[in-house]
Amino acid sequence: MAQLPRGDDILYLQLNRFRDADGAPMADYLANVLAEAGKRKIRHAVVDLRFSPGGNYMLATDFSRLLPEVVANGRIFILTSGNTFSAAISIASRLKYYAGARAVLVGEEMGDAGQMWGEGGTTVMPNSRSRSETPPPTTTGKTAAGCRS
Repeated sequence: MAQLPRGDDILYLQLNRFRDADGAPMADYLANVLAEAGKRKIRHAVVDLRFSPGGNYMLATDFSRLLPEVVANGRIFILTSGNTFSAAISIASRLKYYAGARAVLVGEEMGDAGQMWGEGGTTVMPNSRSRSETPPPTTTGKTAAGCRS
């Protein structure tokens, strides 16, 4: 999933799906990538989401918030395509939000609108046992433009 050769100051990370692998939680993997990138003083990052149909965006929320801190003065290039959907759109949006002008979307328009519904959930009240659907967070429309940002 990640390539970070020694001595290189560019992090390239291809995320094809947001889910845990057998015995390897994605959040832990991404935390290790950030720790290693911090040790190597990465100047720029490329996050490749071109082939990601999505998954559970919650597995990468810490990563999307912390990567801009690891690449404190550099650019973050977010690669997208028509195959970028769901959780990948949410993570692209979060990276753009936390990195601000340092984040650059590169590629094709994503496969879904930049403003969309993500994961929601059901809340069960403890005493009444009544159930309520929780609306999921949405991503901002700013990511929908592909390389036009």
